[in-house]
Amino acid sequence: MRDRVKLARKFYCVFWFIMNTTATIMKDGINHLVERLGVVETEIFISQLLKEPSDYTKWQREHYANMSVSELNKKAVEYAKNNPV
Repeated sequence: MRDRVKLARKFYCVFWFIMNTTATIMKDGINHLVERLGVVETEIFISQLLKEPSDYTKWQREHYANMSVSELNKKAVEYAKNNPV
């Protein structure tokens, strides 16, 4: 019986940590979207994600497949200059 209680406590702690981390990430993500896009545009963005699910990893691989590292770096530097934080 004690082993079950210990196991249950460990499971609860791991579950709490994962959920707390996920909740924090979600909250931070929404806050960043609202800061950058505004409330209405954030709602539109989220609704589009829910309506049209996509595979971001697949898209990323296809989008950057023919781009060299130096090209990617050049675009990233250009983006950073045009979009200061």
